[in-house]
Order: sequence, then C-alpha cells, then structure tokens
Amino acid sequence: MAEEASAERSAPSESKPGKSGGRGIGTIIALVVVLAIIVAAVLLFLQYGPTIEDFAPVEEPAAEPLEEPLTYDQAQQQVLTKVLDKDETESIVSMCKEPLISGDVVVPQGGEDTTEKAIGGNTYFAFIDDDPRAMWSHDARYVYIDADTGVITTVDATWPPLVNGKTLDELVDEGDCTLEHTTVA
Repeated sequence: MAEEASAERSAPSESKPGKSGGRGIGTIIALVVVLAIIVAAVLLFLQYGPTIEDFAPVEEPAAEPLEEPLTYDQAQQQVLTKVLDKDETESIVSMCKEPLISGDVVVPQGGEDTTEKAIGGNTYFAFIDDDPRAMWSHDARYVYIDADTGVITTVDATWPPLVNGKTLDELVDEGDCTLEHTTVA
C-alpha cells in the first residue's frame, strides 16, 4: 500500500478537462472575436471610408480675366479694403506704382526664409509692415495683386522684401519703382 501511495504521488498529474484546457479554449475564442471585430472594422472602412479622390489636391478654378487690367489706384484699394483689417491702425503699406512683370523675383531680405516668389505676369506688389516701430524681424506681409484677374495672394513674412535683389529703398533711389507709403488710420 505504501508503494501504491508513493506511485500515485510520483506519477505526473493529468490535467482535468474543466480547468487548464478550458482557459485555452476561452483565450482562442476571445482572439477569434477580436480578430472578427478588426476584420469588420477594416471592411467598413474600405467600403465607407475616404477614397483616393478625397486626398487629391484641390485645384482652384482659373480666375477670369478682368475686362481691363487693374490700375494702381484699384490695386491699392484692394489692399486697403480686402487685406487690411479695419482695426489695424499701426500698419504701413508700401506699394510699387508699376506692376512687376514676368520673371521678376521677390525674396525676404533677411532671416532663414529664402523662399522666392517668381512673378508670372503683371502683378502689383505691396509690402505691409505690421509693426513699423519694431526692429526686424517682426510680423509683415507680402501682397501680390494680379493686375489681369484681380486675384490677391497674401504671404506672411518677417523681413522686408528684396525685389530682383534690391531693397525697396534702392528701387526708389534708382527710379525702378515708385513707392507710396500709406499709414492705416
């Protein structure tokens, strides 16, 4: 008898079907349910989610040409009424009286931003100094007004511009550009 008891103790225990085997099946069922949910979510996303057209760049329709190109006074009025806020009282607008032409280039005079804007056609250029009492760099804007379509493009800047490699003051001194400073009040 002692031998039988000893044999029972030394024999490996057999797993009972209700315990460890049950946990394995429960884990498998849980994994199958999670996998089914993931597959369902992917199928729903593919059916109802965004399409490649949702990520395509939006192209603005080409602006219709005006009956006559904008004059300097009309372009200046566009800047004063459509670009400047009526609450701005400190800004100074400097604007070339003649439009820039195809091939002209505008680039910031200082700082790390060296993004060039190549002019594609007759374009009035205005520079808005939003904090004229401050030293550079500070908030400013470059405004491009297409003389043929009236489309206005505003670019945030932190430095005054160079137009074809020249400062606005140099352009005035050389007679290449006449500037008119307008203080918004």
